[in-house]
Amino acid sequence: MALKKLEVHNCPKLESLADNLHNNVSLECLRISNCKEIKFLPEGLHKLCHLNDISIVDCCSLVSFPDGGFLPTHLRNLSIWCCDKLEALPRMHMVTTLCIFECLSIVSLPEEGLPTNLKELCLGGMTICKQVFEWGLHRLTSLAQLIIYGDEFEDWQSFPEEEDGKMMLLLPTSLTYLSIERFPDIVFLSSKLFQKPLLHLKNCGSVTALNLQSLPSSNGLPSSTY
Repeated sequence: MALKKLEVHNCPKLESLADNLHNNVSLECLRISNCKEIKFLPEGLHKLCHLNDISIVDCCSLVSFPDGGFLPTHLRNLSIWCCDKLEALPRMHMVTTLCIFECLSIVSLPEEGLPTNLKELCLGGMTICKQVFEWGLHRLTSLAQLIIYGDEFEDWQSFPEEEDGKMMLLLPTSLTYLSIERFPDIVFLSSKLFQKPLLHLKNCGSVTALNLQSLPSSNGLPSSTY
């Protein structure tokens, strides 16, 4: 029987999975977590034509993706959490769900930017977040769900940040769910945010009281906003 799903969890001394995986052409899902000694993933990932889901979590020694960072063209879901030494994002042409969180050594976007067909995006805990904003989230014309952790935006007092009356972050019109988390100094939210069907705020203020001082008038709030 062909291998379709490979999960490796809680192997803190494991240094390598295999030299390559290109013979496992039926593999659909690869998930690795809490394998702190793994520095490299197997070669041949880009040849796995059925691989559509990759999750790499808490692999703090992982330095890079193999094969020049190319991933399978059919990959749809990519999640990378807490990989402190990962130096660059892979090339992800057709990914529709992307989560990148606390990968502190990543300092730049891929040359081609993010996949413009993204539908779900989660970002946080990295300096690259500001580059993503500068690159332009409004380019993601299919994006429906956006989650932003504000660890790198401690000086932001408004969301989106404004400069000379102009918003520094333009959101795609396709967005239906927006979650803003860990912005402790936020005191103002743009009224444009409340045009989204679902808005979620978490840890945007002190423990004892929400620090927001300015909200749009009640007649500007969709009934489903919470």
